[in-house]
Amino acid sequence: MKPEISVIIPTFNRAHIIPETLESVLAQTFTNWECLIIDDGSTDNTDELVEKYLHDKRFKYFKRPGQLMKGACTCRNIGINNALGNYIQFLDSDDLLAANKFEVQLKALEKKNSYHIATCKWGGLKPMWDFPRLYEGLPSYLSTQKPISLFKIFATRFTYLPVHAYLVPRALIIAVGGWKENLKINQDGEFFSRILLNCSGILFCEDTFVLYRTGSGNRTSNRRKTREGVRNYTESWEMINKTIAKKTGIDNHLFVKQARAELYHTLKKHHPEWIEENKAFLSGRTPVFIYNSLRLLSRIRDRLQVKQLPLNNRDF
Repeated sequence: MKPEISVIIPTFNRAHIIPETLESVLAQTFTNWECLIIDDGSTDNTDELVEKYLHDKRFKYFKRPGQLMKGACTCRNIGINNALGNYIQFLDSDDLLAANKFEVQLKALEKKNSYHIATCKWGGLKPMWDFPRLYEGLPSYLSTQKPISLFKIFATRFTYLPVHAYLVPRALIIAVGGWKENLKINQDGEFFSRILLNCSGILFCEDTFVLYRTGSGNRTSNRRKTREGVRNYTESWEMINKTIAKKTGIDNHLFVKQARAELYHTLKKHHPEWIEENKAFLSGRTPVFIYNSLRLLSRIRDRLQVKQLPLNNRDF
């Protein structure tokens, strides 16, 4: 039977944590799925641990050809090219899904056309927390027929949705194209900008969630402090700007202005000598006073509206 959902998991040296991720797929109440694990040249015992799951034919293991690590985008594209499902679930090899995610999101999508996407709540997994925490009241929790409205929320409330919160029709991915393998920063932002701008609508599913693990030290904000990181950051946002302008006719949307301001804020603090060489990108930024005011207002609203609810193992 053809799978309804294809789960795509890129991985590299995550033998210590990937079993948790695979168990969250295995626990799904909706069972007609396939899980494509694409290894990017791991040197630990990932092979050994993944092998334990391959007796279930729904799990498929791919070793990316070549010696050098290519990155998650290349692995995700390999997954897309081999996927059989009608929907794609992207999942990083250290993150988790609630057991009912597929069931709830598919039910929401079943009466919609093939270009609708589903989102859900999300929470965090941090080393200093005894339990994961679910974020309640985030402004990005909305259903809309105007996906561009989510960009304004991202820009003014300094928030986002993690990759695995989405369930995306494979037909939509084929239409907009895969992941940009040359990008090293903000790959998910660029990819999902294309998805959001070309989807028919967003269906937010409040009865399920995903968990996003932080604390690995590989943060975009850290990489933006290097010259190569700045170049990659500006490249990704120039691509997003072109996508928005082409689809909506709006050049330098607030979403992009805020990204320019974010880079200015980082450079002013850590590398003010680089501001001049990046002035072309920074010139269209949100003015400092407005940017700082929006950030302060967002923090106040978060304190009033957003809650963090502890979860235990029985909740997912």
